[in-house]
Amino acid sequence: MITRKQTRPVGILHRTPVPAGAHFERYEPSTEHVRAFVEHYWGIRWNLAVPVRRMNLSHPSFHVVIEPGRSFVYGVPSRTFERVLEGNSWVFGIKFHPGAFRPLLKGPAAGYTDRTVRLSSIFGAAGTGFQRSMLWMEDEESKIVAAESFLREVLPEPDERTALVRRITGTVQQEREIVTVEQIGARFGFGIRSLQRLFHDAVGITPKWLIKRYRLHDAVETIKDGGSIDWAQLALRLGYFDQAHFIREFRTFTGRSPAEFGRSAR
Repeated sequence: MITRKQTRPVGILHRTPVPAGAHFERYEPSTEHVRAFVEHYWGIRWNLAVPVRRMNLSHPSFHVVIEPGRSFVYGVPSRTFERVLEGNSWVFGIKFHPGAFRPLLKGPAAGYTDRTVRLSSIFGAAGTGFQRSMLWMEDEESKIVAAESFLREVLPEPDERTALVRRITGTVQQEREIVTVEQIGARFGFGIRSLQRLFHDAVGITPKWLIKRYRLHDAVETIKDGGSIDWAQLALRLGYFDQAHFIREFRTFTGRSPAEFGRSAR
């Protein structure tokens, strides 16, 4: 039995998670071993008369992605993630916790930032077999069963370093008052350079990037919730020096000012 994830997807730069004519769901991993590495599974199907471009403000996570005839590992996208949906098709993905894909790599996670590699280049025959098995499965439950079988084959035992990175990134995500790298270091007993080395190796991005990305996620979701927004107060709460700095960075990553995004997302 599969369990759907109930929380709202974060970072989607549109009014709804998917356009009309598409269906998107996320699912919880079913075992403790897999949960130590995987945040959730996700699946999207669509049947569209005209192509639709979708944009997400990316997360600090690796993804394993399967679609008809292709399978990839996506490193962390440092900017937005864009995809054109067209025709009639599907994609199934495995989203890993930040830092949790590192035990499966031969080198630092930063070497995969903004890169996509074939699944077989990392997992060999196991990855190829997983891709082939997925092509014959119509329902999400069967795909999740196949994914968990694959993961049990390739995942190592959970380790303390991976768990530590998850605690650090989770704390930054949840505690909005953390707005500097120094605060992270003080909380977890790291010097700045040691923390930067850890993130370079395990996550693929910098601690500063992580803070900015989670605060931009906060901004996107606040704007999508609607209502009157004091932009100066929002910028201050998110750790920006001033409103102009916040607007400039928001536009850099989304292509729109906060106000323009607010009008398009309602």
